[in-house]
Amino acid sequence: MDGVQTYMKRFSIIPAYALLIIGTYIFSSFSVKAESFTPLQKRAIERIIHNYLLDKPELIVQAMEKLREREQAEQNNKTKQLLRKYSNRIYHHPMSPYTGNKKGDVTLVEFFDYQCGYCKQVTESIIKLVKNDKSLRVVWKELPILGQTSLDAATAAMASRKQGKYLDFHIALMNNRGGLNRQSILKIARRVGINTAKLEKDMTDPAIRTYLEETTKLAQQLGIKGTPGFIIGEKIVPGAVSLKQLKKFIETERNRKK
Repeated sequence: MDGVQTYMKRFSIIPAYALLIIGTYIFSSFSVKAESFTPLQKRAIERIIHNYLLDKPELIVQAMEKLREREQAEQNNKTKQLLRKYSNRIYHHPMSPYTGNKKGDVTLVEFFDYQCGYCKQVTESIIKLVKNDKSLRVVWKELPILGQTSLDAATAAMASRKQGKYLDFHIALMNNRGGLNRQSILKIARRVGINTAKLEKDMTDPAIRTYLEETTKLAQQLGIKGTPGFIIGEKIVPGAVSLKQLKKFIETERNRKK
């Protein structure tokens, strides 16, 4: 029982046996295992815990809060490791379109689908950020997860890079409130001054398909399961966020780098 006695000395205000079992099942950090006790001892321990927790129910709340803190810390660490591991593919892939300051001190990455309503909602906020924040860089990651039309739109957008029209086309596709199909995609392209004959030819470039497949795989590796999904600094942020929230994330990342 040396392990129990040591623990009792450390936390004398709490019954040692109660802490031992709570720790084993909640914190998983005790050296003494439940198998070390006889059936009689186990029943005694259960009775001590039962009575103690009835008297001090706040201990359960404290334990659960500690567990949540530990799980969050573990998730944050896992996210940091993933972002470091895939850093080049996230921030510096030569085919990834970007907007804003090429050498900006903060980079915001968005994974999106042109048929995603929430993606459409946040586009205006992102464009405002780029216009008003001269030190911000935004990297666009096409993630066509909503079917063939999404894939067609993403392919067309990537092909428009060869005519220097990506951002105009991107914004126009996001601003479209009607349904998309191949014909409407080409119509929107013509509206922003794209040569659609060349666009359709460029859409057959196998490098675009490969890039989109790689981006989908990257999203899966990062645990991004839907759109929009954002990366900023050491955080992966799922779902639509407000302009105010985006500004806060950017401010936090700048402060972290100081």
